[in-house]
Amino acid sequence: MTPIHTEHWIATADASRIALFTCRLSPGGDLRVEHARSLESPRREEHERHRPSLLAGARSCGTLNRSGTHAAPQAASSDRDDDEGQRRFARHIGAWLSHAARDLGAGQVSVFAAPRLLGLLREELERHPAVQADLHAGDFAHLRAAELAKHPAVRGVLLTPSGAAMR
Repeated sequence: MTPIHTEHWIATADASRIALFTCRLSPGGDLRVEHARSLESPRREEHERHRPSLLAGARSCGTLNRSGTHAAPQAASSDRDDDEGQRRFARHIGAWLSHAARDLGAGQVSVFAAPRLLGLLREELERHPAVQADLHAGDFAHLRAAELAKHPAVRGVLLTPSGAAMR
């Protein structure tokens, strides 16, 4: 294999965080992936808890109401909040990737995320011409750099069919 003199950037995202990695081929032809920076959603705690909020003054499930009987817990629908939170986070990601393009030279980036987030990112990244992103479905935000280097989907994006060069 021919050594590569350029680098490629990949990002992995989910509803609560995005991580940016730089990718290079070593002189021996191994794919090296290194973490560069991360961004967490301001609403990350809410995503990790996965708990609806309780309504009607209930402090916990099955609390006693004024009459001394157990109140039925009523949960607030958080679907609308989740959608707005994802849209807001997609806007943060667009600006964040734009800064990474300027600060790190990460203008060309391959983004791996769940399909719902990809749709939001596609809309948002149109507002950031400094970021040239190709978007790929894949929930890889939980993978470490070494695992990403071995993942077939990541390798398929970064390596040509001969495995000799990054795009």
